[in-house]
Amino acid sequence: MRYFRFCRAIGGLANDPDILLCALRVDSEAQLVHLTRSLGVPVQEVPTFDRAGPPGRNRPTPIEAFPRFIQPGRVRLANVDCFLWVGQARLELSVYGAAAIPYEVDRKDVENARKIEELLVPFADLVIDPPNEDRCFTR
Repeated sequence: MRYFRFCRAIGGLANDPDILLCALRVDSEAQLVHLTRSLGVPVQEVPTFDRAGPPGRNRPTPIEAFPRFIQPGRVRLANVDCFLWVGQARLELSVYGAAAIPYEVDRKDVENARKIEELLVPFADLVIDPPNEDRCFTR
């Protein structure tokens, strides 16, 4: 894989899966809008009625760095289910769960990540490699 890296779950009782992770640098709101639109999953604005108050059950989660927008969450890229999360100065794409054992990365997850990587070629200069400071996935 060119852009995705294997990240082990931190373990313990968190029930988190191992994932394939790619992180892209996001320096501005305009860049986030352009990047997500180019990938075919444009960020959505927080509905006006949800702008006040903390997120809760069935309420969209605003992006902390860009509070006008909602976290993308589960999306489809290249006909593949994946998870997008916008953090401080980065957009993370994670692929996992295609395996029979959803907590382990398997061959199908690798194939899915490679399909998504084709969409990321124009953004290769934004890839943060490695996506984490250590080999474990933590958010």
